Amino acid sequence: GYDDAVTKLSEAIRLAPTVPDAYRSLGMIYEEKEDLATALQLYLIASHLTPKDVDLWKHVALTAQQVADTTQALYVLRRLRRLVPNDVEVAADYAGLLDAAGENIKAMETYRALVALSTHPRRVDFALALIDLSKAHHRYSALLEGLTHVIRVCLGIKRTTGGGGSGSGKDGIATTTRGSTTTAAGPGRFGQEVD
Repeated sequence: GYDDAVTKLSEAIRLAPTVPDAYRSLGMIYEEKEDLATALQLYLIASHLTPKDVDLWKHVALTAQQVADTTQALYVLRRLRRLVPNDVEVAADYAGLLDAAGENIKAMETYRALVALSTHPRRVDFALALIDLSKAHHRYSALLEGLTHVIRVCLGIKRTTGGGGSGSGKDGIATTTRGSTTTAAGPGRFGQEVD
């Protein structure tokens, strides 16, 4: 049973403390026994012994969130973001956890970067999260950015800008086109703070 496996793996760790497999296997046993706090500690050791194992780091992040260890989960997600900087799901988990931890400015910055990924299937979710955070913290330029993105996606509008030439409306207002209809999108100051 579990006790025999725990004894053997503990002995393996004693004999070879820098081999990650025993920590990982022991973590899996504790996870199966629903002792997630112990599993998390063992997974953390294994992940530090195999620092480029993205799948293990993702599992550690999930386990940390399951035991509600926000500090540890944020640490692991930061490590993951350095390992896989283009992983949208890691960035989304990180933004959500930052929001939950009260690190609202960092969360908004992360959601803004996610909203900029105009082809991702969850881009509207990211924009809505940015809207909610911006509204709650009176960050009006981020709110405008999120709203503009949602409107563009929902209406199928592509934004074009210009400095008074083709693609600009009167007074330098950027215009957007959808089919044969042209719509004013506003002055194009989506990245400036107007707090």
